Amino acid sequence: MIRRDFLVGLAASGVLAAGRRAVDAAPSASLLSNGFVKTSLGAEAWFEVHGNPKGLNVFLAGPVFSRTLVPANIKLQTQIKEGYIRRLGDRYRLLMSDYPHLEITTKNQNAPPMTVESVCKDYLAVADAAGMDRFAAAGYSWGGNSVLQLATRSHRVGALVVGGWPVINGPYKLLLQTVQELHRKSPGRPEIERYAQYYESLQDWPERNEVARLTCPRLNYIDAADAEDTDFIGRFRRNKKALQQLGWETVEVNSGKGHFGGVMPEIACPVIRTFLDKHYVQRQEETRLEASGK
Repeated sequence: MIRRDFLVGLAASGVLAAGRRAVDAAPSASLLSNGFVKTSLGAEAWFEVHGNPKGLNVFLAGPVFSRTLVPANIKLQTQIKEGYIRRLGDRYRLLMSDYPHLEITTKNQNAPPMTVESVCKDYLAVADAAGMDRFAAAGYSWGGNSVLQLATRSHRVGALVVGGWPVINGPYKLLLQTVQELHRKSPGRPEIERYAQYYESLQDWPERNEVARLTCPRLNYIDAADAEDTDFIGRFRRNKKALQQLGWETVEVNSGKGHFGGVMPEIACPVIRTFLDKHYVQRQEETRLEASGK
């Protein structure tokens, strides 16, 4: 059974937006830079950098997007985007993009597959275009999984926030089956097939070994209301002690709104902000002092 809030979340974040034109929100006063960068999906991603020009770099993955493909969702997406900028941008330099919901890839049946390796490559291309060598990476749901994958593949991630995804015992097989079933019911939607390709590329991922190798400051947070078919909160609770023993911080939030309630700025940003202020800023200062020989 495909859970209802999972489908609602897909629609809200733009995954089901085949054939729609990208819609840009009104320019934010916090905008520092923007532009396009070519990706492995055969289309360009639109990125924006907001916030404190002297702040530490933070890469925000989905469902925080620079723009949306769905006109009906522009109000919600703008609310999420501006909420993160308002709550984090005074101290941090925030990078966001519309990846992977690129307009051409929603229509092109022959676009290259979206694998975990191509996603990580494209994330780094976006960071390069924004002039960010090292950065903290934060994402929620699929975005949480994708930044986890990036951190295990790149030394450029200086701190990691995985929201809405259990770092240990992630439901890779279940999500593959769910998206494959969705694709079977909507065969003319290539953007859904992209997610099936992504999860398929992760079926043999050695989760425990890769998670244990991470040494940067790292946080996993899950919404207490996230208890339906995928049982993210149950997976999180059962493995919380093991995760803490590996050096992770763990936080349980409660939006009362199900899975995607945990991405809303008023829920997510206080958790992210507390973690980054405490660990990311401190780690960067220690690194600076070591480099200067003090």
